[in-house]
Amino acid sequence: MPPRLDKSKGVADSGKNKHQRPRVVVCQLPQLATCPPPQSQTGGFGFPPPTQISPSYFQHTGGSSFPPPTQTSPSSFQQTGRTPHPPHVPPQDDDQAEDETAEDETADDQLDGSDLRGDDDPSQIHIIDGRFFIRPEGSSFTPSRTAAKVISYIIQQNYKKLIKTFKDVKGDDREHWFTHFQEKCVWEPMKERQIKKNYYGRTARRLSDMLRRVRKRWELHGIRPSWIGEEIFRELL
Repeated sequence: MPPRLDKSKGVADSGKNKHQRPRVVVCQLPQLATCPPPQSQTGGFGFPPPTQISPSYFQHTGGSSFPPPTQTSPSSFQQTGRTPHPPHVPPQDDDQAEDETAEDETADDQLDGSDLRGDDDPSQIHIIDGRFFIRPEGSSFTPSRTAAKVISYIIQQNYKKLIKTFKDVKGDDREHWFTHFQEKCVWEPMKERQIKKNYYGRTARRLSDMLRRVRKRWELHGIRPSWIGEEIFRELL
């Protein structure tokens, strides 16, 4: 007997195909490996910290680098409650100590020219032919207090007219003041230039300090120093 034809499909339907079950294909998915989450220090579970990457990594790989770290200003420490380190305070230099000591000794009273030894270390004071041997030390001298006392004495001896600052001492008068300084001090000839420069600088400062103290003493006590004449003193005030 010939096989029957399925008119809708045009395929012969045999008895074998009639009783055959359709084939089912089962696809198995690959199993993903699962890792237990890391345990945090507090006993729970959390994510691991991010990996720190240095800026040099990007530079070596050709990428852009990170900007430099931000400089922290002292004010940020105050806002966060931290105590910043105090700034370094330099010790008092010899020039300042020299001026304060000489100011106490020379602004008020007339100095005795026969004793101009200052409050220096005795090992630093050397006298050669009746003059103090000095050396330039920065912008001052060694021994510093002795040199300051000599300069104050010269100011007192030559204050015969109104002088408000050392700029008022000019020409021959300025050379005369330095010659007077040479009569009280001696130094190595090769240091003459530096000695003269330091002398003019120290004299300008000493004169300013002495006149300031004179005005202050007049305001507080009404006392005029004996080394300034009455007429010049009125003009000074």
